[in-house]
Amino acid sequence: MKDLLRAFLDHLALNRNRSAHTVRAYESDILQYLSWVATEHARRVSDLTAADLDGETMRSHVAELGRRGEARTSVARKASALRSFVRFLRREGVLEHDPSST
Repeated sequence: MKDLLRAFLDHLALNRNRSAHTVRAYESDILQYLSWVATEHARRVSDLTAADLDGETMRSHVAELGRRGEARTSVARKASALRSFVRFLRREGVLEHDPSST
């Protein structure tokens, strides 16, 4: 999973010309989500596969951020980072469908 994340971050920096700050923020947001998914599946982040990233875990994670009282703007940015990541995985053929659209 970390190789896929690294490829996505490289894509943001090199192809999408995102700032270093934006890339770091997306990395942090996605790692937070991956850690949450790993905990939910009782596994390590390194053991996750793209198949573990589904719409239900994405929605649950975003809802949990809201319950914890994170600012709406922060939650929105984190949700955007997740959507961008899974869309990248879809375009790269890693995922069969975009879980953020379900």
